[in-house]
Amino acid sequence: MPLHRSCIAFIFLGLLSCATAPSLRQAPDLAVVPEEGVQLEGMFGPVEVVQEGTVRQLVFVDDEGLGTVQSEMDVLEPGALQTGYTRAMFASTFVVPEPSRVLIVGLGGGAMVRFLQTHAPEVEIDAVEIDPVVVEVADRYFGARAGERTRIHCADAFDFLARGGERWDVIYMDAFIQPGEGTDASGAPLHLGTAAFLRGLGERVTEGGVVVFNLVDADNLEVQLAGVEAAFPAVWRFQVPGASNTVVVASPRGLPAGGPDRVVGRRVDARWRANFRVEALVEAWVRP
Repeated sequence: MPLHRSCIAFIFLGLLSCATAPSLRQAPDLAVVPEEGVQLEGMFGPVEVVQEGTVRQLVFVDDEGLGTVQSEMDVLEPGALQTGYTRAMFASTFVVPEPSRVLIVGLGGGAMVRFLQTHAPEVEIDAVEIDPVVVEVADRYFGARAGERTRIHCADAFDFLARGGERWDVIYMDAFIQPGEGTDASGAPLHLGTAAFLRGLGERVTEGGVVVFNLVDADNLEVQLAGVEAAFPAVWRFQVPGASNTVVVASPRGLPAGGPDRVVGRRVDARWRANFRVEALVEAWVRP
């Protein structure tokens, strides 16, 4: 979504920061974001970190100076999912209720990494991000970093997946850069949407595993959906309320009969239910 900021918002932020010092009681391992924000030059264009109140955002800025929010975090609750689409990505648990290994393609501010580290610390995480500046920003300002069971890989996902035969229970596809040559209008890299790449993703999940896609409507949503449906015999679509995101859970082998509303009660662990509003996800399911 375009990012709009005003002088009033920044004045309010400054007053709030003074009133709740020090640093809004945020986690001590997070760098403080100054009132004017942080601006860095990323691999594909400017990257900004801004904060209003306790909410911190990672923003990609295009050639016209317009910002698109890529990730959000509440510094007082860094393990919570703040956006509807990140919550929808965990519709994967309708099919894989207890994943052992997951791959996240597109780190951004690391919301899904932090969520898993907080609420499912036993899960092994591989996260792939092409831009080293984004990797550094995610670590310094959002606390999304490597750990005992978390590996952060700075690489093009296409090359990363071509290296070996590892498999994951869930692969989360959430890769976006600033729109430009080699991307669609939403910033999704075109080489990660080819038929061959999509079919290859299905070969990299375990028996019963799924691939989850975050698709952004940029005048080619139906084309994106058709590509996923051609590569996977079974898909569930979820339309994120109030957003342009469509989340697709895709399986190379098949999905539970009857849809998510038939499995939610018996398959979704209470910790997931409490943290990503599972009932709202069921309502967001686009019935065939």
